[in-house]
Amino acid sequence: MATVLQSHHLLEKAAFENDLLLKALVESNLIERDSSLNRIYMPQADDFAKEIGMSPHRGRTDSSYSRGINQELRRILAEVGGESILDDAVGPTVVGQ
Repeated sequence: MATVLQSHHLLEKAAFENDLLLKALVESNLIERDSSLNRIYMPQADDFAKEIGMSPHRGRTDSSYSRGINQELRRILAEVGGESILDDAVGPTVVGQ
């Protein structure tokens, strides 16, 4: 039987390695890179992807998606406060937002 859907990370490995916010959340045990909450199942075949209105999974993340994620993480960090975000007390607030 052919694979119809493939598991894909919403926040990719590189983001967890490079982003201060994600590092702080991981260290506080508030997020896990390989958690089911950080996954989406995407269609592998082009025709099925078109039928359900999704992009097909190509095995890697498009650079525009990665840039958008990085911009959003920087925005969150700026809105909450860059210095206080690394404080354990702020972590649950950020996750709740």
